[in-house]
Amino acid sequence: MVVTHLSGNQYIIHLTAYRDTLGIPFAGYATFKVFDSNGTIVSNNNVAVDAVSGWPLANVPYGVEVYTFHDTISVPAPGMYVVEWFNCCRNGAIQNLTQPLSESMFLSTEFMHFANASNSTPEFLAPPVTFLPINQAWQYNSLPFDIDGDSLAWSIDTPLTSYNLYCAGYTSPSADTSGPFVIDPINGQISWTPDALGNFVASIRVEEFRAGVKIGEIIRDYQMIVIPDTNKLPKITNMNLIPVNSSGHRYLNLNVNTSFSVSLIADDQDGDPIQFLAFGEPLIVNSNPAWFGTVPYNGTSLMGTFAWMPNANQVRVNPYLMVFRVKDRNFSYDETVMINVGNFASVYDFEGESLGQLYPNPNNGILSLPIQLNSAAEVQLQISDMKGAAVKNIALGRMTAGKHLKLMQLNLDAGSYSITLYKDQKASGTQRFVIIE
Repeated sequence: MVVTHLSGNQYIIHLTAYRDTLGIPFAGYATFKVFDSNGTIVSNNNVAVDAVSGWPLANVPYGVEVYTFHDTISVPAPGMYVVEWFNCCRNGAIQNLTQPLSESMFLSTEFMHFANASNSTPEFLAPPVTFLPINQAWQYNSLPFDIDGDSLAWSIDTPLTSYNLYCAGYTSPSADTSGPFVIDPINGQISWTPDALGNFVASIRVEEFRAGVKIGEIIRDYQMIVIPDTNKLPKITNMNLIPVNSSGHRYLNLNVNTSFSVSLIADDQDGDPIQFLAFGEPLIVNSNPAWFGTVPYNGTSLMGTFAWMPNANQVRVNPYLMVFRVKDRNFSYDETVMINVGNFASVYDFEGESLGQLYPNPNNGILSLPIQLNSAAEVQLQISDMKGAAVKNIALGRMTAGKHLKLMQLNLDAGSYSITLYKDQKASGTQRFVIIE
């Protein structure tokens, strides 16, 4: 349940609920109660379900319906407000509550109304995932995001049955000792290796801060269904293309006004048809947003390319977060990448139009390739061994004038090579590099 500032003292409440079709029937209306900081009700509205609600989600192995509600409210004065909603009762199949049928499904959202500043609550950019297989390490990121640029902190919490009252007998979702149910405090990614079948529930609390002061929070309540399936989770097979920082998180450093692109390969070991999706703030920024697209690759695989050229206004201390999700006919698997935008050590210290120094060099077959073009052109790379024999040709397609940085995996044996850039079929710069095992 999120609250978005419209203008003045006007806000819109939007609730999205996912229902297990074997569980409790869902009400055709939602009651939104809005309280001020003194506990006084300032709004109490019954809202009918949106007309598009109640349809089962397509392409899922388990019956799930989605319901949405929205309501516009006015608040009387600056201050903190709380929105409450509940639905009776929780699914009786939930394994990690003592008596789920006696507990309500309850959500509360807090937001600060300012006299002279806008403030909307955080939201989640990545859709929820309902089901996963037993005994497989799984990753998921709901991707908390704040449109106002406020700082966020997220944590796993116990589901609520009413305001400030937790459900009785809650235990963490059952897990193998090697893969407990945890959330990464840096990038928000959830990891879990379930060791028991059934329905499990957990909540994610996202707190919002401005200038060190808490100004709001939202809670996402999850029901996750563990099913018996030998189907392997789909994966991104070349995630090692993205480097890992000292804290163990995958990251990219992007220079201002430099076009960057990286291609990732999604695959399913069972040969199932897959989808390759991306979520993140870079895709929705107002100016020069990032781009993600996919094409078929090597049979049933997909190649997804992420490309972005951030500008000077997008430089900031906090990293941008991107989530890359692979889905097969049953399951999904997320990978999270932190993107830093700034003025890093430039790789463009060469003159004119050419191919810059590759780095790292030597490398393990993964390298960054700086390209500078004075005009748009069809660009191709030719890699040759030390005898001059061509061993690989890579078509980069039509590239715009300016600075570009390609992150690539070459899949070559250890040895010494040269790489030549061709612009409109004319050679335009050669560099040598070494691949080590």
